[in-house]
Amino acid sequence: ALYTLVGGARVGRNSPRWRVAVQQARLPVRMGGMGLTSAMDIREAAWVGTWALVTRPIRELHEPFRDLDVALAPGERFDELR
Repeated sequence: ALYTLVGGARVGRNSPRWRVAVQQARLPVRMGGMGLTSAMDIREAAWVGTWALVTRPIRELHEPFRDLDVALAPGERFDELR
């Protein structure tokens, strides 16, 4: 979407103009940008947020997950949910 929005098709992804356009689009609006956030920059927070939002409904709606306890789940990724 950003590629189309800032005219990437006209200059190509490898163009210096494309890189400058992306940098400007990520600037805050008050600095002349579009205030866009990179999905790569927020992917870990999004992962944690998704689990936080769906854990209860999954446990209520899907029998195999009724006994799911994040506090006992192995793995570092679950540390943020505890």
